[in-house]
Amino acid sequence: MPFISGVSPSSAAGRRKTSSHLPGKLLNNRIGKAIGKEFSFKNMTHRTRVNGLQAIVLTALFLLLLAASRCGAQDFSTGVRGGTSFNNGDQRFYQGEAFARINPQCWRWNFTTNWYLQPIADFSAGCLTDGHTDGFIGSLGPVIEIGTVKFPVNVEFGFSPTYMSEYHFGAKNFGQDWQFTSHIGLNWEVTQRFTVGWRMQHMSNGGLAEPNGGLDTQMLSFSFKF
Repeated sequence: MPFISGVSPSSAAGRRKTSSHLPGKLLNNRIGKAIGKEFSFKNMTHRTRVNGLQAIVLTALFLLLLAASRCGAQDFSTGVRGGTSFNNGDQRFYQGEAFARINPQCWRWNFTTNWYLQPIADFSAGCLTDGHTDGFIGSLGPVIEIGTVKFPVNVEFGFSPTYMSEYHFGAKNFGQDWQFTSHIGLNWEVTQRFTVGWRMQHMSNGGLAEPNGGLDTQMLSFSFKF
């Protein structure tokens, strides 16, 4: 059979085979680029959330300090607290920290003759460890204290954005360095200046990152009021 334009049947077949694969290659390239863009968007979204959370924390700190400074009379207390986790299987965590509290008296609300509600600004800095890995942990946020002037024990509730310098502890991964800590506790005013407290707290990243490994901890505290 004569050849046309000097092109052999085998080379023509090879060109047809190569050209038939071009649409598939183009499609794969487009899919790959789309997946890359999607992952880049997810990463950008996560960074945006973290940056937004940092801005919120700094703004909250500024507002708390500003509001507290505008109060004439206020109590200031400082102390230490520490405790251990109770719901993490064989991997146990230990947390110890120093804390300071500002109790502006102008925030106090006496809703009956004997009962009161006292908003408090709480700041803490310390260490979290599982015995193998350890890192800095710090938090700041509001606390609501409810009590009666006739009984030296009060109850408190709190919520604080929390920063961790290390969020991967062996098998436990907290997902990211920014967390949220909520707690409920009891305080016993042994004297007018010395207080012993107990609290149960939960910490997690609030679904901002995966995995969302939470941690429940019991904490005992000792503080002195100035």
